[in-house]
Amino acid sequence: MSNPILRLGSKRESVKNLPNLLAITSDGNFGSKTEAVVKQFQHQSALVEDGIVSEETWNKERTLTNFTW
Repeated sequence: MSNPILRLGSKRESVKNLPNLLAITSDGNFGSKTEAVVKQFQHQSALVEDGIVSEETWNKERTLTNFTW
């Protein structure tokens, strides 16, 4: 099972999982503040800084935190 791609405007239960991964507060809406935190994480992780939580971003976070669904 692959992870959902999340980006600005996404509204789903998976967005609520981002606080666990990125140490943020989320109401389930992927807004500009969430996008900024994702870009910061991507920058610090040497990933493409596009603000999109793609499989690459999920995998990097999982590697750093040993987080599993």
